[in-house]
Amino acid sequence: MPYMDIERGQYKTTAAPDDDNCFTITIWPPYLESALDVRVRGDDGVVVACEARGRRVDLPLTIWPRVHYITPAERLQRALVSIKAELDEQTKKLRAEGCAIEADRLEQRTNADLTLLRELGWCPGAEHYSRHLRCAKPEEPPVTLLDYFSYSADSKTRRDWLLVADESHVMLPQLRAMHGGDRSRKTALVGAGYRLPSALDNRPLMSEEFWQRVPQALLVSATPGDIETEWVGGKSSDAMVDMVVRPSGVLDPPVHVVGKENQLEALAQRVNEKAKIGERSLVCVLTKADTEDLSMYLNAHGVRADWVHSELTAPQRAEKLSKLQQGELDCIVGAQLLREGLDLPSVSLVAILDADIPGFMRSARSLMQMAGRAARNKNGECVLFADSITAAMKEMMNEVDRRRVKQHKHNVDNNLVPVTATLGSSTSTLSLFDVMADEIELEKQKWAVEQSAALTSPKSAEVDTEAVEKALRSWRKRREGGGVRPGPKPSDALKEVQVEEGEKLVAETVLDAYGLDATHVERLRRLHRDMPSKTGVYRWIDEAGNVLYVGKAKNLRSRTGHYLSPALIQSSPRHRKLLASARTLDAVLTPGGEADALALEARLIQRERPALNILLKDAPKPESARIVLTSRDADGRIFVAKFQNEFDPTRVEKVWTLPTREAAIRMMAVLERALDLRGVSFRSRFGETAAVAQWRFAAEVATLVLDAKYDEAVAALEDRGEVASALELRISAQEEAERGQGARGSLAALLQADSAAKQWNMDVIAAASSGGATCAVKIVKVRDGTIVDVFGTSVDVPNATADDAIAEATLAEAAQLVAEQMYLSEFSDRPDMVYIPHTIAEPMNLRAALRHTGVGANATKKSKVLHHGAAKEGSLLEALAEMALENADESARATAVKSAAALRLKDAIGLDESPTSIEGVDVSHLAGQNAVTSFVRFEGGSPAPLKHRRYQLSEAVTPSDDYGGIAESITARLASKSKLPDVFLIDGGVGQLTAAAHALREGGVVISNMIDDDNTPIADSSAKAHRTVALCALAKGRSSGEEALWVPALSPGGVVMGRKVDDAHLDALKLLRSVRDSAHAVALGAHRSLRREERLNAFA
Repeated sequence: MPYMDIERGQYKTTAAPDDDNCFTITIWPPYLESALDVRVRGDDGVVVACEARGRRVDLPLTIWPRVHYITPAERLQRALVSIKAELDEQTKKLRAEGCAIEADRLEQRTNADLTLLRELGWCPGAEHYSRHLRCAKPEEPPVTLLDYFSYSADSKTRRDWLLVADESHVMLPQLRAMHGGDRSRKTALVGAGYRLPSALDNRPLMSEEFWQRVPQALLVSATPGDIETEWVGGKSSDAMVDMVVRPSGVLDPPVHVVGKENQLEALAQRVNEKAKIGERSLVCVLTKADTEDLSMYLNAHGVRADWVHSELTAPQRAEKLSKLQQGELDCIVGAQLLREGLDLPSVSLVAILDADIPGFMRSARSLMQMAGRAARNKNGECVLFADSITAAMKEMMNEVDRRRVKQHKHNVDNNLVPVTATLGSSTSTLSLFDVMADEIELEKQKWAVEQSAALTSPKSAEVDTEAVEKALRSWRKRREGGGVRPGPKPSDALKEVQVEEGEKLVAETVLDAYGLDATHVERLRRLHRDMPSKTGVYRWIDEAGNVLYVGKAKNLRSRTGHYLSPALIQSSPRHRKLLASARTLDAVLTPGGEADALALEARLIQRERPALNILLKDAPKPESARIVLTSRDADGRIFVAKFQNEFDPTRVEKVWTLPTREAAIRMMAVLERALDLRGVSFRSRFGETAAVAQWRFAAEVATLVLDAKYDEAVAALEDRGEVASALELRISAQEEAERGQGARGSLAALLQADSAAKQWNMDVIAAASSGGATCAVKIVKVRDGTIVDVFGTSVDVPNATADDAIAEATLAEAAQLVAEQMYLSEFSDRPDMVYIPHTIAEPMNLRAALRHTGVGANATKKSKVLHHGAAKEGSLLEALAEMALENADESARATAVKSAAALRLKDAIGLDESPTSIEGVDVSHLAGQNAVTSFVRFEGGSPAPLKHRRYQLSEAVTPSDDYGGIAESITARLASKSKLPDVFLIDGGVGQLTAAAHALREGGVVISNMIDDDNTPIADSSAKAHRTVALCALAKGRSSGEEALWVPALSPGGVVMGRKVDDAHLDALKLLRSVRDSAHAVALGAHRSLRREERLNAFA
C-alpha cells in the first residue's frame, strides 16, 4: 500500500510474526542502494537472516546509526542522575523567581529526554547534555577536532601540526564571534525553560581556547586585518611576510579616480572598450536595486551585462560568473559578492561606483579586495568613481602604489614579463554541482539501471490483488461522486408577493410566500405595541428561550416596529429569519439614556452571543498606501510607502494617498511602463546630465497622473513625440475610470478648491457586499479638506450563505456598528462629523453614541455629528461617498474570491466547514545556526501580521534534522495556549507532515482531517484534550518543480503517513501557496535578523 512504502532513512516492521515466529524488519539506511529485509526471531530477538533485493546478505552486518552517540552504560546511568539533579535545582530556582510556566516547560521537556536516554540511549538534542554524558566539569571546554589533531598516545607529548587559515581577515573575527553568538542564543533558551543551564557548555571554543590548542598557524590574506597585524607586531615585523609578487609578473591594477558627472556614460564606454579586445569587467555598486538598474542600463548601451546579488542561489551566481569567464557576458554588476575568492583571469577592469561614500562597504580593505579581482590580468585596472578622495581611498591607493613599486622591481630583477593568468582557474567560479557534473550524471545512470532491474525482477512482477481491488473501490467511489462534498445551497430568490386588491401587505403575507410559519406574528405585534416609547435595550427570543438578536433604541416602540415591516422582511433574508424564529420580545429601560443603552447592548451581546447580531471581526485598520515624490532634483525618486513612518514628511515634495497598497502598486507599474521612472531616476542620481532633465519631466508628468489630470499628462507626452507613453496613460485612465478610481485625484483637487470643503474634518463610512456572510466596510478620513487615510474592516453577517445578497438595511447596520465602536479607543482620531451613505433606521441612537464617544467635540461651531442617506447629486459629499462605496465594493469582491478559495480548500483537505484561519509553518536556518520558525496567520484569506509568530529553535535543529525542527516548532506553538487556527499548513513534504502530526498528537490535539487507507475520515482518538486542528503540507518537487498537496493518513498499524491529494482545485492551491510563501518570507527575515545581530555582536 502507498503509505507502507519506505524511503531512504526509514524502516517498517510486520505487525505479527509469521509461521516460524519471526518478524521481518525492513530497513533502508541512507548510505545503501536498497533496503534490507531482516528476519528476527520473536522469542529471543536473534537475527535469523538478512536479504537485500532477494539476495542473502552475509552476517554479521553492521548498520550504522543516523546519529552517532556512544556512551558506556555505566556513564549513562551516572549522567541520568546528574541531569535529574540539575533539573530539580533549575526548576526550583525558576519557581522561586515566579517563572512557573518556564519551570513546567523545562520539566516536561527534560523528563521526556530522560525517558528516551534511559530506554534508547539517545534523544533528539542529546548534545545539550554532553557535559553530563562525558562527566565534564561546568564551563569546561568541549572536545573538538583540534583535540584530535593534537592527540598522542603518550599523554606527556602533543602531536605537532600546522593550521593554515586563508582569508584570515574574515576568519578571525568570525572565530571570535562564534562563542558569543552561541551563548546569547542558549541563554535565552535556558531562561525560557527550553534547556538546562548545562546546555551552555555544549558550545564552540572561545577564541583564547581555540588558539591554546593550535601549536602553530599560518595566516594568509591579501588585506590582513587588525588582529593578525597586531599579533605579528605590525606590518614592519619580520613575522609579516609581504608576498605581493606573483609568478606571472602581473602588477596590482593601477587606480584611477573619475568624477561622478556623466559617470554612467564613461563606465559604458570603458566596458565596451574592454569587450572589444576580449576582456571582461566587474562593476561594484552599493545596493541590490542598483545592480539590476545598472545592468539594464549597460545592456541598453550595447554591453552584454548581468547582475549578481544575495537573492540568487549559489549555483545561479556560479552560472553567471562562468558565462563571464567564457565570454558569453562582457560585464557583471554586483554589490558585496564581488570580493574574496573570485578568480577571474579574463577580468581586466574593476569599476567601483560611489567610492567616496564612507562606511564598511567602501573601507580601505573592501576597496583593496574589489580591486584585486583585476589582479590576474596584465591589463588590469581599477576605476573609482568619486567626487572626493576619502581617507579609505587614500589608504588603499597608497598601498597599491607601494605594492606596484615592489612588484615592478621584482620583475626587473628577474627579467619577468607580466602574463595574464591561465584560464585553468576558471573552475573557481563554478558550483560544486558544476564541478562534479560528470560524476553526478554517472550516478544517475547507475541508479536508472538498478531501478530498471528491480522493476523487471520476478519479485516485482507479482501483483497484489488486494491492493488492486482496493484501488478499484476507491476509483468507483470517486466516479460515483462519493468523495464530492455538497456545495453551498442556492440563495432564496426575491419572491413576488401577491396581495388581493384592497388588502394591505403585512408581515404574515411575506412569510407565507416563503413557506414560513406566520401564526406567531400577531403575538409579536402585540408585544411591540406594549413597548414603552423610551430609551433602552430590546431582545428577540426564540421558542427555546435562546436570544436571537439584541439591539438598542432611543424609542423602543418605534424601533421594534421596524422589524415587522413587510418591505424589510422581503428584502433581507436575515430579518426574515429573525421574524420567523422569534416567539417573544422583551426590553430593559436605561435611565442613563443612550450612553447606558450602548454599554448595556455591548455587554449583552458579549454574554449572550446572539445568533443574528452582526459582529465586527476586527478593529478598523489603515489599508491605504502612499506614493511619495522626494524631489524633482537630480537625486529625487518616487516610491510606494505603506506606512507614514517610512518617510519624513518634511523632506518630501508631495505625497498621494491611495485606498490600497494594490492600487498604489498598480499605479506605479503604469508610471514605470510609460515613463521608465526607475531607470531615469537611477541615471539621474548617478550623474548623467541628460537624465537630470528627463527626470524632472518624468516627475512632472507623474504628478499630473497622480493628480488624475490624465489629459494634461497625455498632452505633455505627445508634445515631446512620446506617443507610446501617451497611449499607455490613456489606457490606464480608462481602466481607473472603470474601477471607480479615475476621479480620485480630481476629487482631492476639488476638495482643496472648495472653500467650505477645505474645512471638512469628517469620516465617510460605507459598506458593501458581494454575497456571503461577510460585508466590507471602508472609512475614508478627510482632514482639513484632504483625504489623509482609508481604513478598512469587515463585519460578519450570521446565517448568510455564499450566494445570499445582503440587504441594504444590513449594510446600514454594519456601517452603524463600525461608527459606534471605532471611536471608543482613547487613541482614536475623532472627526467633527460622520457621513454614512446608507439610510440608518434609528439615527437618533447613532447620534447619541457618536457624541458620547467625542465625535464633534472639537468642532468650532455647533453642527450635526451625523449625516446619513444619499447626498445631493453632483456634490462633493456624493463624490466622497462614491469613493468609499467603490473601495468597499472592491474589497467585498476580493473577499468573495477568498471565500470561494476557502470552500475549495475545504473539499481538498477534507474539512466539514470552510476554514477561516490558516497558519503557515516554515523553518529557516543556515547550517543549523540561527534556526527560526515562523507561524504566519491568514484570516479570511488575507494575512494578519499582528498575529504572526516567530520562535527561535534550539541547537538541536541541524541541517539533517528538518523534521525535528518542524516538531519543535509545533511543540512551541502549542505551548502558547493561544487559540489554534483551523488549518496548519506545513512547508514541506511527507516527512515534515508526519513530524507535525506526531507533535500535535503528543500535545493532545485532535487532527480533524485524518483519513484511513480508503480515504475515509476517521476519528483521531489519540488526543486527550479538546483542541482540534486540520493539517496539510505543500511541497514543491526539487526536480520536477510540481507542487504536491499532502494530508495525514493513519495506517491500520497506527502509523501516521502522508496521502497525496491529486485533484485539489487551483483556487485552493493558490491560497495555500500564498500562505506558504508568506511563512517562508517571515522565517527568512527573522533568520537574517538573527544573523545580522550576531555579526554586530561580533564586531562589538
